[in-house]
Amino acid sequence: MNTIKDMIFKRKFSVNLYKNKKLSLAEMSFNKDWISTDRGDPYPLLSKSGDICESTEGNVYTISSAGKGGIKRLICQHFPYATYEITAEDMSEEAMLGICIDTNEKPDSRTISVYIKKSRGRIMLYRNICGEEAPVNGEIFDYIPGMSLVVTTHHGSQFDLYLRYGRQLKKAGYFNETGFENLKNERIFRSSTASVYAGFEEKGTITVSKAEMYIDCGMSQADMRPIRYEDGRPIIENGRIFLTMTSRLEWQKYQTVYSWNPSTCDFALEGAIFFDMGDGEWCGDVASSIIYDRNEGNWKIWMCAFSHGHVLGHAVTENDPRFGINVIDIELMETKEGSTDTDFAAKINDEDPDMYYDAEDKKWYMSICRSDSEDNDSHYSYFLFESDKPFEGYRFISKTSGDAVTGGSFIKTGKKRFFACGANFDQRAQYNIYDGKDFTKAERIKCDFDDGGFRGWGTVIPVPCGTRTKYMWITFDRHNSSEIYNWSYGNLYVYEADVMNKGYEW
Repeated sequence: MNTIKDMIFKRKFSVNLYKNKKLSLAEMSFNKDWISTDRGDPYPLLSKSGDICESTEGNVYTISSAGKGGIKRLICQHFPYATYEITAEDMSEEAMLGICIDTNEKPDSRTISVYIKKSRGRIMLYRNICGEEAPVNGEIFDYIPGMSLVVTTHHGSQFDLYLRYGRQLKKAGYFNETGFENLKNERIFRSSTASVYAGFEEKGTITVSKAEMYIDCGMSQADMRPIRYEDGRPIIENGRIFLTMTSRLEWQKYQTVYSWNPSTCDFALEGAIFFDMGDGEWCGDVASSIIYDRNEGNWKIWMCAFSHGHVLGHAVTENDPRFGINVIDIELMETKEGSTDTDFAAKINDEDPDMYYDAEDKKWYMSICRSDSEDNDSHYSYFLFESDKPFEGYRFISKTSGDAVTGGSFIKTGKKRFFACGANFDQRAQYNIYDGKDFTKAERIKCDFDDGGFRGWGTVIPVPCGTRTKYMWITFDRHNSSEIYNWSYGNLYVYEADVMNKGYEW
């Protein structure tokens, strides 16, 4: 057994990461009395009406009102792709609790609040736009002490709402509020605030045990690809592989970075990457191919600029993009008048790029998933190019034919290179394998269960393990997690192939 074309991949496990991984961005602490002291104000009072009293005894934040009134306390600076979670240990009747975002952009400052309102022992979800209140969907939910309101913001104006009951996270609604689209612009969101909002229609008390902001992993993932060195070898540190994956929301998505110990089911959310095309907007574009070029000491990136015409973009950064929140300044691939599919020029609907450098022939190789004009523009093929430079000067050398393909990655196995991708929506799981420099002939990845696909992602990762090398394959299905976006995703599937004996050349 010499190549991945001969291996049989066996299902190791499947998992669904449903908003259960997060990067903490901010939280309120209730273990000190910051309300009555004048020696520091970590959570400034933004507004207050009526006869309101506050305390932080017992490591909770308690707001009481003698009648109709309300209060807003700063949590942090707003971030346009954040999730906010507010936990209500106790709520009186006709009380309201949630999150308020103020844009603070003069003269066009705007306010949006999302909150739960309790009445007759149950709750409804409301949004308030610049003083005008409206129910989110009219659905009534149970109120249980200790439950949380979870609000995910994205693309500036879009909001996904959940209710957390212990371990259960229940989808509760979503809305798109026009007029807040500019919240993804850096100039706007850096001057915007997020605050805890508490309101009362009559006398009452609210007890809050948690108020925090974080980036989460979304309700499903896709488009996984290892972060690699320039030659295609995956970067492995402390036994962990680093992967880029799309984190999918109801409407939108963003690029996240995970680390994974391939001997386990241990995925950790390490970072999120946002892209700026020069207009100041932090865009949640995805399908990144990221390599660390050891020859030049920098990180090279190709990605798909869905937000700017569905073409490809590229970038170079000196800073490690794997950890925390990173914004990458992207240059869009240039267009060329009269170009054909085999020209290295931007074409609308280009996606899923990948790249590597071959030191022996001193060439860069790049694959582009492109709507194929020969078959019709709804049919996707992979086009292979080579160049002396990583971002320009490429010439066409090969393309796939027949099957509609997507989600391809180059794979380095010993001294050989291959290219694997998903193929054909009419098959439960069909994955093609090509030689790394010849896309004219396809073979199939062999696996023991034919699910986890429908034209998924062909990510096969060689992993040195002791004196052996094992081959992990991670892919996803199209489980339609979103009620809005019909290309949404769902479950992750992990396969493992036969382990190579010691002495196998890396």
